[in-house]
Amino acid sequence: MENLRQEFRAGAPEYGLAPLLYWNDDLSEREIYTQLQMLKGKHIHEFMIFPMAGLTIPYLSEEYFDKFRFTVKIAGKMGMKVWIYDDFAWPSGLAGGIINEQFPEFLMKVCRFFHYNIQTEQSRNVKIELPKGTPITVTARKAYGSREICLMDCLDQNHLNWQAPSGAWQIDLAMIDKTYSNLDTVTVAPWARELPGYLDVLNKEAVGKFIELVYEAHYQAIPDSFGKSIRGFFTDEPGFWYDSRLPGKTDVIETSAGGSKITRGLYPITSKKNNDPELYGFSCAIPWTDKLPQQFNRKYGYDLLPELVKLADAGEGNRALCYDYFSLVSDMFAQNYCSQIGEWCGKHKVAYSGHYGENLHQGDHYKQIKPQQVPGMDLLGNPECVIRLFPLPRKVSAAAKIHGRDRVLCETYGCSPWTNELSDRIREAELLAVLGADLQAPIDFNYSIRGFRKYVSNPPGFYQSSNWKYQEYFSYRIARLCRMVSSGKSAVNTAILHPTEESLSQTLVDEFCNFQISPNIWSMFNLLRENQIEADVVADTALPDLKCRNGLLLGKKVSYQHLCLPLYKMISKETLTTLDKFVKEGGTIALFGTIPLTAPNGETISGAWQKMLSSKRINHKISFFKDIKYGKGRIIIVPDSTEEITLSSNPQNGEKLNIFKNDSSLLCLSVAGFPHTIDLNFRSELKLKSFSFRVEKPKSHLRYIYEVQTSNNGKNWEKCASAVKKGREHYLDLKGRKAKHLRIKFLEGGNRILGIEHVQVTYLDVQDHELVWLPPKLQYRNLGTILPEAQEEIKFYEVDKLANCMVLNFRREKESLICSAINILSEEKSVTIKIPPNCFLEYWDLDTGKTALLGNADEIVPIHFAPWETKVLVLQKGKSKKNKIDLAGIKGKTTKLAGLWDFNTERANAFPLAADKIEMFNSANRKWLLSHKGRIPVPIRKVEKVKFRSTFIIKKTPENEKLLLERGLYSDFEINGRKVKASPRSTNYYDRSNRILNIGKYLKSGKNVISGRFSPPLYERFSQGAMYQAHNVQPSVDLIILGNFSVVKNKIVTSIRKVDHKKTWQEQGFPYYSGTAIYSTEFSIPEYKGKHYLKIDCHGEVVEVKINGKNAGVRARSPFNFDLTGYLKQGYNSLEIKLTNSLASLFSSFLVSECFNNLIKNVGNGLKSIEIISPKGNP
Repeated sequence: MENLRQEFRAGAPEYGLAPLLYWNDDLSEREIYTQLQMLKGKHIHEFMIFPMAGLTIPYLSEEYFDKFRFTVKIAGKMGMKVWIYDDFAWPSGLAGGIINEQFPEFLMKVCRFFHYNIQTEQSRNVKIELPKGTPITVTARKAYGSREICLMDCLDQNHLNWQAPSGAWQIDLAMIDKTYSNLDTVTVAPWARELPGYLDVLNKEAVGKFIELVYEAHYQAIPDSFGKSIRGFFTDEPGFWYDSRLPGKTDVIETSAGGSKITRGLYPITSKKNNDPELYGFSCAIPWTDKLPQQFNRKYGYDLLPELVKLADAGEGNRALCYDYFSLVSDMFAQNYCSQIGEWCGKHKVAYSGHYGENLHQGDHYKQIKPQQVPGMDLLGNPECVIRLFPLPRKVSAAAKIHGRDRVLCETYGCSPWTNELSDRIREAELLAVLGADLQAPIDFNYSIRGFRKYVSNPPGFYQSSNWKYQEYFSYRIARLCRMVSSGKSAVNTAILHPTEESLSQTLVDEFCNFQISPNIWSMFNLLRENQIEADVVADTALPDLKCRNGLLLGKKVSYQHLCLPLYKMISKETLTTLDKFVKEGGTIALFGTIPLTAPNGETISGAWQKMLSSKRINHKISFFKDIKYGKGRIIIVPDSTEEITLSSNPQNGEKLNIFKNDSSLLCLSVAGFPHTIDLNFRSELKLKSFSFRVEKPKSHLRYIYEVQTSNNGKNWEKCASAVKKGREHYLDLKGRKAKHLRIKFLEGGNRILGIEHVQVTYLDVQDHELVWLPPKLQYRNLGTILPEAQEEIKFYEVDKLANCMVLNFRREKESLICSAINILSEEKSVTIKIPPNCFLEYWDLDTGKTALLGNADEIVPIHFAPWETKVLVLQKGKSKKNKIDLAGIKGKTTKLAGLWDFNTERANAFPLAADKIEMFNSANRKWLLSHKGRIPVPIRKVEKVKFRSTFIIKKTPENEKLLLERGLYSDFEINGRKVKASPRSTNYYDRSNRILNIGKYLKSGKNVISGRFSPPLYERFSQGAMYQAHNVQPSVDLIILGNFSVVKNKIVTSIRKVDHKKTWQEQGFPYYSGTAIYSTEFSIPEYKGKHYLKIDCHGEVVEVKINGKNAGVRARSPFNFDLTGYLKQGYNSLEIKLTNSLASLFSSFLVSECFNNLIKNVGNGLKSIEIISPKGNP
């Protein structure tokens, strides 16, 4: 432990962040060197080169490799490690468009199915113009019969000509075709040709060409650095289901045969093209590669082509075919892409990492990450997103443990809002670390955010960020935590078995069932978490890689004693055989809600369960709790307890509704089609007062039509209330209606996603007190009593029960138990731990690296957790005589500090011109066009140099104001009719491409006009990428006036320097200021005894405090509490508080977006309250 203690104190540099450094502008060696120095200076010792939108030198060109070699050599001299992102932008696979341009034979193919329905009373000729592609099979099937005719002989070059007998027929046509979408890999660069298509990842030769173009080329550029300063390659979102749809088609269509509806995933074929009023049809597509039929025949022993069209309209009768097909496609991707790259990296002494489409329709995720030396994943968004995806880190880290991998890499912070604070990044990083992601790769480090780059990049966490000066605090903290969650061996002994084989079986048969798998896993994981049982998520396809011995499933760095199967529908015979042996030898399996009686290929396996459960009759749904002895082990079956909510199937089109339960929140998802109903069963008659729900923000502009019905028997329903409404909040008065059942019937709402949440019903008790009925949580009986061996020695108690607010990570380092715990609630929690006999408990401080004693054997230790706070505790054998520390929280007398404070800013205040009026000149009609937030209007978007003007008001005497601009985008400035002759000077207000012009002498009090020429490159204005399309990333006039002023109602006024600290910066005249503000005051302490604390509540990101000129510390996350002991003196004391925000304020008037969607809003900065906490009885 002593070596670990020293490493922890030193900040564990090998376990720090490994950011993706966007190469997204002109690359200069001087700038690269400077940026690497910045990283190293903030305790960041490895990074990833990420060629990204905006890179001006051609990817994989000699000039690119010159910069690459320089970077690797400099990094080596600095003792840094380099990762290589394996493409330009994403997804990986096109070598920056070289595959599209030079090797089209290696592009992905799809098999498109076209179904035509025709009904005729007599024999007639049917002529169908063939869609794009090459026909591989075409048949005609008699409706409601078994007759089938092969029509391959009826094909000519462009048409199908068939003399159809009388009756109703379905013509099934399978065409092999290319894909059509423009992916981001080949867009948003001056050298990129926007060619459609994607790599054939099922083709070994195609992937080999990609390896040659990217991996081998990087190796040849600097081979001696591989395995030394070059650590590995990162692949990003390759997959085999890109662009399987026809462009421009809708999701639901009508057919003439019976008037039935064809639902999602199917695309209409209009009859107009074939000029045949009796001909209707639809199409869909599946992944394809040329060698697939031969591989299929070799693996399964039967011919695919005669069965092929059955995959287009897959049902239960075709389950075996669907399972065989999709399993093969999944395996071909894992072998030809994942394993081939993994083997290449292994031979060249570097690691292979990255992430795939973790969603279920992209195949067997476990087999994809298995070849990676550093298993990877992508978990983007805020901490709440991480909570919704709890199982993913546990699934990837389980694969790492099974194969003895040391680290798990996670790409983080993508799609985060600009309003994210440094504390949000810390929360997300620490939650991911506790869940097992111990090598974190933030994707918010931009080489540049010049011009349009700020519109295609994530909110910067690099030097552009206002809080970059505090990055070192974050870097040390996360490095220490990642070191602790990587130490020793995992102590987890429980796994949730992920039904991967079931998902492969369902992909083409019942996609809705696949949507249910993730919520089931999440609910199971959360249930175990609330019982303080740490659990991994293990794919059932991983079982062959685990050794079954003495009731344990053994991997290289993990052993599982308990397996949980949540709401399983299917399980393979091979998996069931493994489970049988596991339990016989002493293991435990727990089946929750259901017993899977069917194999993924549709075969029945109830006989095996009858033997294991010692029962002649087995039901799929579990109704009673049982604990069954089997061999040396146990089989526990637990019924589901969430029957209070029933979701309807739509009787008109057979569609279904899915539901996710999260505490009191209810989120309903549906496919297209109405009506939809949700039935609530209260179990007893209630006097109903009101019904309410909230619409998700993206859906709040839509009209919702719904009604509420009530019933006492669940059969006969009466309408109670109805509404037609837009907006987020929805409320209906139920007027005291008495009922046992309530039904919400939606007649119209959000298309594809219904999008409602926070469903709530209020009712009155017998005394007419208002109560709230909430949707039930998924609850089983206490799992601590069912699986007592699954809990660890360290348990957190809240009063007399287990605290359910924690996410825990346990590691064993020899005889010591390391516990990393995070409180995932947005509220403070006080818990206690009873220290086991013959042990002592230490606290390891992530901020300072210091360790301290909490208590010895049998003591009950109180510990206070702030919202989202992480603590590391170490339980060791023996007894310690060190001085104890108290983590029970701050208590005492509170004195608020009020009044006016001195207020200053570390740099000039800002006023973006986009906050007011910007116009652009159309020379074609000699008119000025109003610009939306500085963007070039469509009619003049092709003009090379666009003339613009901006009007704003100054209500003060101009002084030394400056104009902030960006290099290379502007020229010909005039202010109030006078040409600006000064040359721009370099600065770094928010980016090293910034330039400033002194403009104070050109301004005047009153109305001012700034004009000039704006000339961003044309390629930036017309990108057609999948995400980075022109309407999202359009460059804008991002000019900013800087100076010593305030901004009130978008008018520049005299600066305010005495403020009420409770007012936000927006209210104080600094609505667009991003940086550090300094509050200062004096306060008096008549008598100074004992410990004193400063408690700050604020809107900002980072707080730094000075008392009497001495630095009292920095806090980058709540609670913003400071120990003032040793800094205070009796009498008057000076207090200085530095508050630093994000770039969101500065960019709030620009069209930068949050998650490529919503504009920045709800920016609030400033102090809320400041309190001195002193010992009770001390003034």
